[in-house]
Amino acid sequence: MKYKKNYVALALAGVLTLGTGLTAQAMTDQKIICYNNEVTLEKPVLINTNIGVEGLSYQKDGFLMLPLRLTCERLGYELKWNGKTRSIDISKGNIWTSISIGKDSYFKGKIAPFSLGMAPEIVNDSTYVPVEFFEEIFNQDAFDIFERNKVDGNVTNILETKNGHMINVKYGENSIIFLVNKDTKIVDPSTEEEVKVEDIKEGDRLVVLHDSKMTRSLPPQTYAFKINVMKTDQAEENKVNGKVSGIKETNNGHMITVDYDKGNIIFNVDKDTKITDQLTKKELTVKDIEEGDALVVIHDSKMTMSIPPQTYAYTISVLRANKVEGEVSEIKETKNGHMITVEYGKDQTIIFHINEETKITDQASGKKASIKDIAKGDKLLVKHSHIMTASLPPQTTAFEIEICSSDNTK
Repeated sequence: MKYKKNYVALALAGVLTLGTGLTAQAMTDQKIICYNNEVTLEKPVLINTNIGVEGLSYQKDGFLMLPLRLTCERLGYELKWNGKTRSIDISKGNIWTSISIGKDSYFKGKIAPFSLGMAPEIVNDSTYVPVEFFEEIFNQDAFDIFERNKVDGNVTNILETKNGHMINVKYGENSIIFLVNKDTKIVDPSTEEEVKVEDIKEGDRLVVLHDSKMTRSLPPQTYAFKINVMKTDQAEENKVNGKVSGIKETNNGHMITVDYDKGNIIFNVDKDTKITDQLTKKELTVKDIEEGDALVVIHDSKMTMSIPPQTYAYTISVLRANKVEGEVSEIKETKNGHMITVEYGKDQTIIFHINEETKITDQASGKKASIKDIAKGDKLLVKHSHIMTASLPPQTTAFEIEICSSDNTK
């Protein structure tokens, strides 16, 4: 091998395959795979094949050769061919250099010409140069995949697979599924400490550096080389706790207006928004949400400048219409009224505080009732405050109670 320095290398065909059958590039400590040929390097760095070299490179005497014009033009450089001298001038702003076909002599600026170990050559009417040319001459990580294939968004779903994990990330109006395995580097960028994939949760903001190859599925899938978990408390920072004041259907889903302590905000909700019942943890749909419902919304950090602002909702936890339907298991008199324990769902319990302002009616007759008309075993429909204690069982104030069925003789 003719590598005398820590040069950049190109990985075009990886051997890493995840559960969906997507072939991805793999970064290792010592070697990469290029068309089934193993190339050992001191400093392997993945290069973005989106720049235009995919399928057009080849290996010669241990060097990876890239098409000069296609690669340079996609990087913003201009090229001028001189047929008499068989040379090519390359320029971009104040950057200028020139190469000659068949001559292993390169320069930049006022630096004396130097060798890269391989001369430019013409193959199938196209000029090729060693990949080291772009790093040494342009003096930049021109192909750094970490800048060109990057997605900044929030996690909407995490699925464990046979070979790793699949993480669905929503960014703007788009979604993408990242395939993650043991080779994916996951870090907290503020400390560069490693983060376990199991520590990533829905609502977390991720910056994902990924492969340029994607499936044509919706959403597309691709391999994640590196994941920056931006903040472990991202879900807490981008969280709104409020009450629904309006719901409107749109072409792409729904817009839900929520009133909260700082004003109101409009959340864009689509099929990727995860909606659950705050108490039972069961999955819901947007059709289960009504005006007056209490919501806890984890949302995108980006908002419109409109009034009220709009943003995307990643997850919604719903206290549906602040209603609970269940059976009375205990009634206890207190200093300020009564406490009624109601059991509902599967092993779910809630304690309602009843006072003189609580409206109680009999559902069958529609007539006004009182606390004395409620007995153990009765089935109640309770509308209550969205504010609850953190105790087990939780406690809250009942605003309205409908007696659905009763063992008492009215």
